Amino acid sequence: MKQPLVSIVIPTFNRVAFIEASIDSILFQSYKKIQLIVVDDGSTDDTINLLQQKYGSRIELIRNRVNSGQVKSLNLGWSKCKGKYLGYLSSDDILNKEALAFLVEILESQSEVICAYPNNDLINHLGESIKSNICSEFSYRKSLLSLECPIGVGALFRKSVFKKLNGWNPTYKIMPDLDFWLNVSELGKIHFLDKSLGSYRFHIDSGIYKKFSYLEVYELVNIVNKQFNENKLAQHFFDQKNTALSSAYAYAARILLRSYNFKAAFLMFKKARESDINNFGIIKFVKILRYAYSPLLRRLL
Repeated sequence: MKQPLVSIVIPTFNRVAFIEASIDSILFQSYKKIQLIVVDDGSTDDTINLLQQKYGSRIELIRNRVNSGQVKSLNLGWSKCKGKYLGYLSSDDILNKEALAFLVEILESQSEVICAYPNNDLINHLGESIKSNICSEFSYRKSLLSLECPIGVGALFRKSVFKKLNGWNPTYKIMPDLDFWLNVSELGKIHFLDKSLGSYRFHIDSGIYKKFSYLEVYELVNIVNKQFNENKLAQHFFDQKNTALSSAYAYAARILLRSYNFKAAFLMFKKARESDINNFGIIKFVKILRYAYSPLLRRLL
């Protein structure tokens, strides 16, 4: 049986410490018909030398002379893909050797499935396991109302999805992936393979440690409003829009707390409670504090 081409894009910026493991996890897949594109987003460390000296023609290297951000780099890479199925891998994450074989089999055998993704493990900077099975089945309603994205490392989708949506929305910096998967779900079925085939790496330079401003975190509110205005799926529970907005404000507050912007975080807490008082009680407040600072405590310990 002829294997369809799978195109994987790895966007990277100053990840010389981890990118070898990411690339090798793609090159040594049991599934062999792979196009691997690495988009270097203006790295200033030794990433380029590593890519050129170790991998050469085994990868397709695209270089951004100026740092353009993950979203633009990823979209650029996807625009060069030739495969029937597309995916991406962050340059600090890794895929199990059998991941693509399992996912391609699902997409090939189930025409109604437009995206397939596996369960994941959480690992540290040394590659040691922190937590297993961190993903779950995708639900449009649940994801929009909570702003939690269960789709992680290893997701594959049909090229037609990229042609329809043009990739990730470049105006978003915090949750472009959630916005993308919410839009994908309107196009067809998303299949969850409850088998851990990818690893998300948690480390000191992870995106979770980035600091954001009040205006930047407001994109979460914009994502919610956009979905209720444009996605037909959201119309089925339009009466719960305030709950979704409350979750967006609460999530924004959590990010602002981690950015040590306490005044802005308080304003977001206030908006979260005003939007839906039943969705924002003391239990949720405590959870937000825990989620905001537990990564920082791990960093110190």
